[in-house]
Amino acid sequence: MTAIFGIIKHDNSPLAPDALTAAAQTLGYHAQDGLDTWQDGSVALGQALTRFWHNSAQSPTPERDHERGLTLIADARLDNRNELAEHLSISRGELYQISDSRLLLHAYKAWGEDCPQHLLGDFVFAVWDSQNQRFFAARDQIGIRWLYFSANSRQFSFASDIAGLLDLMDEAPRIDMTSLDEFLTVPHKISVKRTFYENIHKVQPGQALQVQNGTVRTWYYWQAENIQPNPDLNDPRQGVEILRDLLKQAVSCRAETVDRLGTHLSGGLDSSAITALAVDINRTAGRPDPLAFSWSPPLDIHPLIANDERIYVERIAQYLNILVTYTHVPPQVDVLHETSDPSTLPLNANRLEQTVMENARQQESRVLLSGWGGDELVFSRGIGYPSGLIQKGRWLALARYLKYQYGWHPQRWVSGLYAQGIYPLLSESWQIRLPARLGREHDNRQGGIEQARNASRFKLPSPMFFQPDFYARLERNHKPKFQWIQPGLRNSQLWYLTILLNRVESWAAWSARLGMRHAYPLLDKRLVEFALSMPEDWIYYGGKLRELGKQAVANSLSPQYFEGRDKQDRALFANQPNPDHQKQVRNTKIARLTAQKLKNPPSQAWLDFKYMEQILHGEIRPNLGDKEQLLVLNGFQNVFRLAFIDHRARIGKV
Repeated sequence: MTAIFGIIKHDNSPLAPDALTAAAQTLGYHAQDGLDTWQDGSVALGQALTRFWHNSAQSPTPERDHERGLTLIADARLDNRNELAEHLSISRGELYQISDSRLLLHAYKAWGEDCPQHLLGDFVFAVWDSQNQRFFAARDQIGIRWLYFSANSRQFSFASDIAGLLDLMDEAPRIDMTSLDEFLTVPHKISVKRTFYENIHKVQPGQALQVQNGTVRTWYYWQAENIQPNPDLNDPRQGVEILRDLLKQAVSCRAETVDRLGTHLSGGLDSSAITALAVDINRTAGRPDPLAFSWSPPLDIHPLIANDERIYVERIAQYLNILVTYTHVPPQVDVLHETSDPSTLPLNANRLEQTVMENARQQESRVLLSGWGGDELVFSRGIGYPSGLIQKGRWLALARYLKYQYGWHPQRWVSGLYAQGIYPLLSESWQIRLPARLGREHDNRQGGIEQARNASRFKLPSPMFFQPDFYARLERNHKPKFQWIQPGLRNSQLWYLTILLNRVESWAAWSARLGMRHAYPLLDKRLVEFALSMPEDWIYYGGKLRELGKQAVANSLSPQYFEGRDKQDRALFANQPNPDHQKQVRNTKIARLTAQKLKNPPSQAWLDFKYMEQILHGEIRPNLGDKEQLLVLNGFQNVFRLAFIDHRARIGKV
């Protein structure tokens, strides 16, 4: 399954027969293999099906138990089917015939609202209990699948895609001014706990929800913050073996796809490890090799440059004997990204990934394995580790870390100690005032943050883009913000886990439009729990960062492929649009903006369409210094996208 949706009326009055029709039409891209609905009086449930994995349901029809009065809809891939079958007394032969959604129904019948605690995998599901007039839903522990809802005194509406939920609501979606402020200012990301609308909410990772008698109740059945250090993990060699087994399990359950498996390959440890494991697993199972995809440009368009990541991509691809497809972004992808509704299609899926998805779809690959989560968790780069050592007064361990990391170079010791040890311990106000690193002006990402500090202090975009009354509301609601770097390895891991979900949510929304799905082996619950429970010093196993992970995948890919490297993704900077490309994108944006003025009256009360058209035509060129150009570009792009927000949107509370 790929989408679930529905309505529950609190007064028990019957719903119209076509209550789900509009949402079903909107969510049609989720229904590559069918869509079905079920309705009983004041309750209506819908389910769209695209079969990604072999254990997906064969039909979109909701699962039912007539005797118990249960109806279940799900978007799920369960990774502990054998364990569940044993607990539920289901034979191996019977299990082979049962889909994941049917197995979920068995689990709910056995454990009721405690059943999510017994599940492993990526899932969101909902159950209507007609006997008790109770609705129950749950989201997987890490939050790889999504569920949104809106509730008022009249009805409860839900969907796993906001675009569909907008069709189910009986009131206008109201823009959350805090979310809008975050969207318009650096770093242009809405908190993962909120949506663009104040009356649309998310079921959070590891959270369950119940609706009964018009009351909505939520609770957590699992939280990463509650994972404690494992006292039984005391030998890093033991950790290598455990990690090796967990990695194999995490990739195996995601590799059993209906179509050809795809995988990202950047040449770094995360994606290379996942790709190598997937190759081994598929060859052992007699399945075709995965198709590899890189964000870097094709070699025939952009030749190799110094420290080019394609050097490592090609080296690993040749070793594994697999094909790699590189990325050349066509103008239509940029147009799509810059003229899409930001409330339903968050822009954390970049133009390169959108092109990768389209390339994969053309090659009949509908599941892409991603290495996200490695740097931040199980293959940690040690972010937060030195500051944690200072907090704990472990000075000898800190000196050992600096020596291994920087050798006997006093200047590098000072720079490293400041950036990784001292700076994260500063208060947010001091982090805003001071540079995050010493002597690293050439660092492009950090340079953007420095420009943000110096040029705008994270201010709103220019008032010229907006109608005066609307900009006044933005100013009243604006709060300076800063992504405070967290001290300590564990704090950093937990913080990055939430940051990653921004990207996971965005990729889920964009890939759904193509009938595709991303899978994240390194965000498998078992690996997340291992990363958060293992001794922190293991990240520096053998005096080398990430060595634990390298040894864990050594049977599939030798650690020598990651030695002495300077992988800076410099080829990505070559993958930029040329003047002809930019002109085509600009002209199409002008045409779409002109059409949007007629289709979306609410945004005309917020934005100055004439000024934006003049910017696009080149009639107005803001007098800005070079250091501000990055911020102006990002600011204008986000303001421009507001013109394409859903026509039903209204402004919420300030």
